[in-house]
Amino acid sequence: MSYILCMPKCKCKTTSTARALRNTVQRRGTSTRRELFRQLAPASKPVSQRLLLTQQQRLHNLGDGCVYCGAHANTVDHLEPLVSAGMPTGLVPTQLDVLPCCSRCNSSKGAHTWRQYMKRLKWPAENHRARMTWLSAYDRWRRRHAQRWSVHLYAEQIQQLNKMVDECHAFMQCTLNRLVQNMHGEKAVLAHARKTTWNWDSILWQMMGCA
Repeated sequence: MSYILCMPKCKCKTTSTARALRNTVQRRGTSTRRELFRQLAPASKPVSQRLLLTQQQRLHNLGDGCVYCGAHANTVDHLEPLVSAGMPTGLVPTQLDVLPCCSRCNSSKGAHTWRQYMKRLKWPAENHRARMTWLSAYDRWRRRHAQRWSVHLYAEQIQQLNKMVDECHAFMQCTLNRLVQNMHGEKAVLAHARKTTWNWDSILWQMMGCA
């Protein structure tokens, strides 16, 4: 008999099986939603050279490295999250909104605000308090020049897009599970799939080549 999920201590799951259940199509909905929200924002206006120079001077005052922990900065992070509580924040990102960051902090911070993240940072730098002060001052300055769009005017449509993402990923997971079940029978590893509320019969009909 095929199985869906076992408790973490269950011995029946191999490492490959656990990985397959962890990296499911359905769980990629968050990534799809993030990319969708990126496309909702309008084009940003050019940032003046004066503001860019001021940003560089502020970063110089802090010193090299990740603005959060001081480690080697090999990426950048949006100081203000682009998404919060499943909705875009309305920020139109510019050069002023991204700061040098290490990959570890970038991955760990996620959708948290910089204040939330710095309070729970597990590898703080020796000058952690000074970094908090610097980030607070920089954030106040950045917000004065931030570009935004009116999310609330389109909240209903955005919620519909959210629903579309959830439905599409749930449908793909259900369809994948059926295929895996047919391919492997009792050896099938089936990931949990949410029930869809939309009628996907016509899509399935077309997938079967019956259109």
